[in-house]
Amino acid sequence: MIIQLNDTNFEECLENESKQFLLIDFWTSRCEVCRYNAAVADELSKELENTLDIGKINVAESPYTVARFQIKVVPCMALFHKNKLIQEFYGIVSKADVKEAIRG
Repeated sequence: MIIQLNDTNFEECLENESKQFLLIDFWTSRCEVCRYNAAVADELSKELENTLDIGKINVAESPYTVARFQIKVVPCMALFHKNKLIQEFYGIVSKADVKEAIRG
């Protein structure tokens, strides 16, 4: 499942996460690589639908969440397990990278 997140609903999503993992895609509309990563996130949401939810945060519209996680560059993806940040990915992200992080 893909969830549109922002400063208002991020905490609620993190606290109420029903699946084992949550991958947050920090993006902006001016970022070409962000579009590539969005496609990767879409594929992962289908392939790992029982294990992984995807949250998308537009950095231009969510300054509090961006500052909280000290996101300095996009694209950035952050992987959470049971409400805890376990890994960040910067630049181009592959499905294999995320799957490997999930396997631990």
